[in-house]
Amino acid sequence: MSNKILIRRGPKATIPQLDVGELGYTTDTPRPELYVGTPSGNKDLHGLQGPVGPKGEQGPKGEDFKYEDFTGPQLESLRGPQGEQGIQGPVGLQGPPGEQGEQGIQGPPGPKGDSFKYEDFTGPQLESLRGPKGEDFKYEDFTESQLEGLRGPQGEPPDLEDELNVATSYQLIKGALDSGTLEDTHELYTENFLLIKEVSGTPGGDIRFNFTNVERFNRLRIHVRYYGDQPGHNLFIQLYDYVAGDFVQLTFFQMSKSFLFYDLPVNDSRFIEDGEAIVRFYHPAAGNTTHRFAFDYVGLIQSFTGSQGPKGETGAGMSILGTLSDISELPATGEAGDAYLIDGDLWVWAEVEEEFVNVGSIQGPPGKDGEDGEDGEDADFSNMTSSDVTTALGYTPVDSNDIVDDLITDDDKKVLSANQGVELKGLIDGLNIPTEAAEIGYDNANSGLEADNVQD
Repeated sequence: MSNKILIRRGPKATIPQLDVGELGYTTDTPRPELYVGTPSGNKDLHGLQGPVGPKGEQGPKGEDFKYEDFTGPQLESLRGPQGEQGIQGPVGLQGPPGEQGEQGIQGPPGPKGDSFKYEDFTGPQLESLRGPKGEDFKYEDFTESQLEGLRGPQGEPPDLEDELNVATSYQLIKGALDSGTLEDTHELYTENFLLIKEVSGTPGGDIRFNFTNVERFNRLRIHVRYYGDQPGHNLFIQLYDYVAGDFVQLTFFQMSKSFLFYDLPVNDSRFIEDGEAIVRFYHPAAGNTTHRFAFDYVGLIQSFTGSQGPKGETGAGMSILGTLSDISELPATGEAGDAYLIDGDLWVWAEVEEEFVNVGSIQGPPGKDGEDGEDGEDADFSNMTSSDVTTALGYTPVDSNDIVDDLITDDDKKVLSANQGVELKGLIDGLNIPTEAAEIGYDNANSGLEADNVQD
């Protein structure tokens, strides 16, 4: 492979001092000028133009010529005359911001601007100001001073009146109208009332008052009297439970000489459905046509608690003076606090009615069962004598008895068989003989009575 001869090239003004024998030529002259290095400097060889030599071999491809390869004079020579100003081109893309400059000198304050308002914020500004979501604020997070600051002045109590609902109709499931109308039950303490009489059969009374357009109520208020010639009967006050599908008892009372007032608390929406409610007065026992139910008032009340009233005077004490067997034994007069017990109910003298009024049973709820007693010892009959048996029984038993199968005997040595005892019990049960009479009937060995002759 032959050696290559390299020749320097470039603009004329930039050709350096060539080594002795080194060649170089210009690239910026109309015609390339060839120089050779000599001890005395570069020697121009264009005057020694010889004949054109043969075409040399193709040299290797040179490197791409770039804009930065131009020299200043070359760029200047390439620049043409100043042209006319062209049309404004489109705005280019925003370049990256430059480096932060140094802080300038503080200028004088400008005029006061308008106040900055919330609506002056842009969406991105508001978003940048929003911090992370905090935890929910609870009541217990308040301090005492914060709660005190939130508490307003004491307001005046609301001026609320009781909401009154009166019956729109009534049904006599068992009972008959004596006198009066439904409207007589709409006002309290009037001389007019709805009077219903019992009818024969069981039950003796079932009167239902129907209410409509009822939104709420918390009291059942009634003024009623139940009376007749056979005292001691009960009348039950009930409300219909729409959830359970049956009537629920609120209270009951016995026949009385005067009207009784009841204001019963009721706090359950189970007794209302589609604005309807039913109050029932029920006498479950057999009816007596001489008995009457007198209704002066039946109402469902939504009562609101009022303000605290003044302290009342000390009432009279109550003194139970004794126990009576029937209300007919009650005295005609009494003093405040006088009371008697009749069949477990307490009858108290009422000064307004001027008579004794039944206020209900005073028996408390049953107590808890007592603890079981210790096991007793087994009975020892080995040393028992006939006198011990006589003492335990309270009488002297006969020495021996023969069993007979006959209901009639005068022999005190004879006793009934089990078969005749069963027959005798059936006869007595059929005659509805009281317990004490039945005991006498069984002891036919001493009485000598015939079971068929025993009278009720």
